[in-house]
Amino acid sequence: MALRHPIESDDLDNREGVTILRGQVALDFFEQEVQRLLGMSGDEFLRRYDAGEYEDMEDSLENRNYLRASFLIPFARNNS
Repeated sequence: MALRHPIESDDLDNREGVTILRGQVALDFFEQEVQRLLGMSGDEFLRRYDAGEYEDMEDSLENRNYLRASFLIPFARNNS
């Protein structure tokens, strides 16, 4: 019996065990994770990131979630 992916969507591409998120699914994932990591909206994080607010942030345990959130930016941009 074959198992189906728990999320069925045209915005998912599953190749060789890797699920690629696109479109609204990717945006929703970005929003959810930024809210979980930083307690702010994805739009607010991107606005502050683009303004350079995090450029000189000290590399510390207290600031690690900002770095983690920055790794998620490709889910919000160019995800077609």
